Amino acid sequence: MLIISQSACGINQGGGASSGSGSSSGASSQDTTVTSSGDGYTYGEDWLLNTYCYIKVFENGKEQEIKDAFKMARGLENKLSRTIDSSVVSEFNRAGTDTGISIFSEDNINFADVLTTALSFAEKTDGLFDPTIGAVSSLWDFTAEDPVLPEAEAINAALSHVGYEKVLMGIDGRVNKSEEGVMLDLGAIAKGYIADKTAEFLDAKGIKSAIISLGGNIVLVGTKPDKSAWKVGIEKPFSGNQDEVLENRESVGVVSWSGDGFYSVVTSGTYERCFEKDGKLYHHVLDPKTGYPKDTDLISVTITGPSSTYCDALSTACLLMGSEKVDAFMKEFNKSLSPDQAGSGIYEYVMIKADGSIIASDDAAFRLK
Repeated sequence: MLIISQSACGINQGGGASSGSGSSSGASSQDTTVTSSGDGYTYGEDWLLNTYCYIKVFENGKEQEIKDAFKMARGLENKLSRTIDSSVVSEFNRAGTDTGISIFSEDNINFADVLTTALSFAEKTDGLFDPTIGAVSSLWDFTAEDPVLPEAEAINAALSHVGYEKVLMGIDGRVNKSEEGVMLDLGAIAKGYIADKTAEFLDAKGIKSAIISLGGNIVLVGTKPDKSAWKVGIEKPFSGNQDEVLENRESVGVVSWSGDGFYSVVTSGTYERCFEKDGKLYHHVLDPKTGYPKDTDLISVTITGPSSTYCDALSTACLLMGSEKVDAFMKEFNKSLSPDQAGSGIYEYVMIKADGSIIASDDAAFRLK
């Protein structure tokens, strides 16, 4: 059984950038480690999006396909990460109000896709999910050996540049900002997008059955070889640490799925990427209204559905809004999707509250352990 941990938000609404709060020239082009068991599957692992990732294809001899899939995923990270100097996001963040970024450029089409979807979620959540959190998230470093609290003055100054309406999508095919200092951070949605694109890549290569795991983002491709249901365990918060093999951690229950196409399981939580200061826990999911970690009664939200991009954004949004608002929001979101829309389908949730209680949507295929 798979175990899904929280989404590490490696490229999130708040800190946990792929190289701390600094910048880098691009994600490493290190070799992907691929093994073929000879027992009907090929397995590959890599480190990208600031997390351990793997792809398991249920066929022998698919080493090159897995290597190419990771190469494609790393290329997308290099375009969408706030902390990579050469990314399109960094280019936007450095640009002034009169420069803009072309969204019709072939090199920028992925940026345009993610940004457009992120702005749509910002509107649906009245700015609770906000991709312009970048000026604030750049002040926090949740991966440092000795994390420090940003100065209140710096947070207040950065907050003045947060607001999704400050991103201007022009009719000339350029995206601009309404004022200096507006910065994007697409980490709360980009990993899901990359997971979707990885699934599409494998599908185009003729792969009929596979598991893609990008940290807290799992995509199930096609049907299991034995035709049984896929089973994904949801991690029990605080049951392990980031260095521990996921399969060795405890789970609170299992999500099951069987069918064709793609199916995503994405978890966002407050329990791994965090630090304690003066007896207070600071987690990486930041409130765009205050600039500080969101005070929420939830420690974990898992979303399931056909689009990992949507699951990624929804898991963060639901974590931010708290348990009382999630059910109504999710029902309204599902009603808003048209049948012919990309990513359309039914999205379900499993929430774990701070008191340990678990709440699942009525039709979630979830079973307690």
